[in-house]
Amino acid sequence: MADRAGLLTRPAYRARALEAPRADVFSPPPPQRQLLVRQRSAAGEARPAWLFVAAHGGSGAALLARLSWQPYETAVAVGETAERSAEELAFGVNAGRAWPNPALEPTNLAVVVCQTTMRGLAWARDLATQYLAGCVPAGLQLLGVVTVADQPGRLPAPLAGARHLLTGVYAHVWPAPYVPEYRLLTRLPAEPCPPTHPAVADVLAAIRSAASAATSGKGPHA
Repeated sequence: MADRAGLLTRPAYRARALEAPRADVFSPPPPQRQLLVRQRSAAGEARPAWLFVAAHGGSGAALLARLSWQPYETAVAVGETAERSAEELAFGVNAGRAWPNPALEPTNLAVVVCQTTMRGLAWARDLATQYLAGCVPAGLQLLGVVTVADQPGRLPAPLAGARHLLTGVYAHVWPAPYVPEYRLLTRLPAEPCPPTHPAVADVLAAIRSAASAATSGKGPHA
């Protein structure tokens, strides 16, 4: 089955094998390459469909969470929530650089975010290994990873190879483009949310679809 926005995929049987931790197969990365677990809810009073996990500082997780919120916020403002599907209005919340605890959150679904630097891709792989080794909170389900381009143009061969390795440990690898306008953001509280780049909108739509499939029990490739 083809995914949206040129997303990397694998056969459905293999994706199912990567959905759950496999402590009998995977060894965890060293402690210094693992994330800790949040002791408080990231969602608060919000009801996100998934939580973004930052693989490293500056990953772009906070911005993706803010952009994902916009369709819901707009629908609420104009009173159109009843006319739109739950999947269309689904959004994610930024959990920061820590694993969310499903016991404290309204969802057990998580999406890792990293930049397409060697540092970012290495952290994303370590987080997947930590998850697959079972060193994360019970019940957590990792949907996939968003790789955010750190500059325009094609990835150099070493980075493209490192990014391709993620397809072996994530059920979904969603590429988000480099968007120059996003570099101008200050992240101050009063700053308005920027428009969502069409390719980023495609990535968010693919995450919504995967989250919907996971919560309906169909799996990411159903």
